[in-house]
Amino acid sequence: MKHIKDKYIDIVKSRVDICQLVVDLCPGTVLKPSGPHRKKCCCVFHQEESPSLMLDTTMNRYKCYGCGKSGDVISFVEECQGVGFIDAIRCLLDMYCPDVDTHDLFDQSSTPEQEERDRKAETMYIYNQYAQEFFRAQYEADTEEAAACRRYAEKSDGSSTGRWDKDFCRTFGLGYSPARGNKFLEYAKKKGLNLQILVEIGLLGEDDSRPGNYYDFYRGRLMIPQRDRYGRVQTFTARSINPQASIKYLNGRDSLIYRKSTSIFGIDIAMKAARQSGKVYLVEGAPDVMRLQSLGIANVIASLGGSWSKEQLGYFSKFSCSLCFIPDCDKPKEGEKYGAGEKFVFANGRLATEMGFQVSVREIPKEGNIKQDADSYITCIERWEGLTEKDFILWYADKHYDTESTNDDQLKVISDVCDLLVNIQSEVLQASLLADLKDKYRKASVW
Repeated sequence: MKHIKDKYIDIVKSRVDICQLVVDLCPGTVLKPSGPHRKKCCCVFHQEESPSLMLDTTMNRYKCYGCGKSGDVISFVEECQGVGFIDAIRCLLDMYCPDVDTHDLFDQSSTPEQEERDRKAETMYIYNQYAQEFFRAQYEADTEEAAACRRYAEKSDGSSTGRWDKDFCRTFGLGYSPARGNKFLEYAKKKGLNLQILVEIGLLGEDDSRPGNYYDFYRGRLMIPQRDRYGRVQTFTARSINPQASIKYLNGRDSLIYRKSTSIFGIDIAMKAARQSGKVYLVEGAPDVMRLQSLGIANVIASLGGSWSKEQLGYFSKFSCSLCFIPDCDKPKEGEKYGAGEKFVFANGRLATEMGFQVSVREIPKEGNIKQDADSYITCIERWEGLTEKDFILWYADKHYDTESTNDDQLKVISDVCDLLVNIQSEVLQASLLADLKDKYRKASVW
């Protein structure tokens, strides 16, 4: 099996613009504005007189509301040119990356065992795509439970309910898992899918006491696809639409194609913007990513494993990106000084600084005892623009240094902050931060 090296797929995904691609491959196509960061045109895949092909410039994806075709720049070439994945990548490299040397395009290091794993992984991606199509059909179904899911997800004019605008929900590919029965199981059987593989990727459950007795794992939930950096569905995050549910979110099961500790939610959309802007925003959950991306802020990502790993953060080192954390604003537990969101950034900001990143923080303002996160607070671009961005080390010092504490405690904080300062790569920035710290907290000789 031939495999294109990951770096070439990354280059294509981060350089090619979906709007330019549509115009270049389909001469005569007229793009019209359709709200913020969206354009529309008549679909190039079927005959129509009114435009129904939506191009989202933030997500760099397309979605036709007529024929239902959707995807990213790679799948657009596959559909439009009638070619496979490898030829689509080659086409995009030739058209938009003539400066890139592709002499080592293919990975030649595969063993027979690796090729077998690759074949199984490809099957899992295909099964997830089938599941995505099933959940999408259930989301659009003419049933009361599907309508309730759409009311939860989609904003409507004059309504205070809903979270994201309708076009975003469709282009992103939100779905719904029926609350009763085993409809997905029935669908999988009709497709002739391997049910044990569906158990492995978490779409089906199996009764421990009755092996071979399968059932739908997800029920009555908004299904949010989680894609890898190539746009392939790795797994799903399932959000209960029942406000009384004890478990709000169910994240996907670890498998051959998905590991919670290394996967990054939003990476398929954030990659292009990260390369262009040199910055990535890090939030705590999938809905936070979706909120900002729906507002046109593409370079935002989340780790769904509770913390960031070196492997995850290291992916952005090659882009020379700076990192900006947006912590949840929540009330500290009884007897504790800091909220969970602050502690989350303390640990992950330190890791990122030790890895050599320039790190900053955009903090959501406190409003009484109300818990706020990026999804609930940043409801419009004006709120986003109103957030002050602060260097992580200055923010960290401000949180920990207490002018009323003992001298020993203050010295411990200074030592802790200096441990962070020594990781700053730029001598100019390091000197500037040190000057700010000495100016605010005095004790110049100690600093």
